[in-house]
Amino acid sequence: MKELLLLVTLVALSYSQNDGGNKCNYPATGTETLQNAVPIKNFHTSGADFIRPSWCITHCKDRTSIKAAMDFQLSTSSSSSATKILRYAMPDEKPVVEAYTKDGQKAYDDGDYCVDPDVSAIADQVFQDYHTVSSIAEALNYKINKTGWAYLVYEMGPPPSIISTMNVHQDPNFCMKDFFEERNGQTQQYSLFAGLVKN
Repeated sequence: MKELLLLVTLVALSYSQNDGGNKCNYPATGTETLQNAVPIKNFHTSGADFIRPSWCITHCKDRTSIKAAMDFQLSTSSSSSATKILRYAMPDEKPVVEAYTKDGQKAYDDGDYCVDPDVSAIADQVFQDYHTVSSIAEALNYKINKTGWAYLVYEMGPPPSIISTMNVHQDPNFCMKDFFEERNGQTQQYSLFAGLVKN
């Protein structure tokens, strides 16, 4: 079942680059963090989110999938045993999170990729107070108020769904978090991806 989900993801992401949406053509640096998500309902960015080699989001015209490439300016205290996080959900099943090291071995994942306690607390409050991707993204930028930071917020679509993230960091200049909200008897997942973007 996981293989089918991965195949659907690859097809959707391939389509997203060829249907009149936005396509990033910048050469890879090897240090950027890459995130793919499908299906999504919508996404919004804020902060230092202008398109450039260190911040670019490929998406299909109907905005139901994204491929984000972001290069973050990390502090000297950066560390993480996991470099790839795979989060997926199947209909009527509990979501699964898998973490992997650089050499492909499974790693322990405590789910904490927003290590600055102030950023994490503000994000928690914003996701409680706001309920659309645009209002959440704009509120994060206003309330966290960190120069050079950019924010990507998206709302996941119904399962089967997948989020794949490469080059994950545990660093004060990086934040990746999921939030869940009950709406009309359904659990809705939002994802936050943010940090200090290289110039």
